[in-house]
Amino acid sequence: MEFTSIPIIVIICYMVGEFYKIMFKKYKILYKLIPILNAILGGILGILIFFTNPEIILNAKNIYIIGIRSCAPLASFLSFYLNLMFDNVRLLHTNSSSEIFEQMLRINEEDVIIGISFPRYSMRTLKALEFANNRNAKVITITDNIHSPMNLYSSCNLIADSEMASVVDSLVAPLSVINALIVALCTKKQTEVAKILTALEDIWDEYQVYENDEIDVIDDSIRIRYAKLEGMDHE
Repeated sequence: MEFTSIPIIVIICYMVGEFYKIMFKKYKILYKLIPILNAILGGILGILIFFTNPEIILNAKNIYIIGIRSCAPLASFLSFYLNLMFDNVRLLHTNSSSEIFEQMLRINEEDVIIGISFPRYSMRTLKALEFANNRNAKVITITDNIHSPMNLYSSCNLIADSEMASVVDSLVAPLSVINALIVALCTKKQTEVAKILTALEDIWDEYQVYENDEIDVIDDSIRIRYAKLEGMDHE
């Protein structure tokens, strides 16, 4: 998605917002939903336009993901699911600025980096995107608006508003956009994803990863007897 696509998203979101204002002006609660509606709509439109050229991720040699501070859970979430689809996903650990560049040392034009940042924007994330851009890697950003400094080096921008109603950052809209991105990628790799999930199910069953797969060491008759004894104690 090139920068020429961004005004289209902004115009459509603006028109929907104005229509929403006219329709629900008398309803204050619904009126307050305009920023959330525009954020989700902008993100979905960005993904739809992005997937007119999905090779930016699908054909990447390595996929780097970076998100710092409150964006770290979003980066971890995206990395977890992309790891199920690709074997070349690298979540950048950000204990220091120097470590970021050490992990990105071999990034090149065959790679893609996904940077996630919202106000207050992280300079470490911005510098990582600048470094990737200087190495001719494809840059994708997930941020809050088209004026975000994260868009300086990106060729694809996924917009999701991040309103801070309290001291806690709201990550609802960004997570919705990331979910949509993951689902959209899954549709492009349906066969591979199905095989991976089937293999994982077998592994989870064999090694009793989840509680409902664990060995039942208590016989049913013993469990029933124990329940009756417990009931007698309460009487």
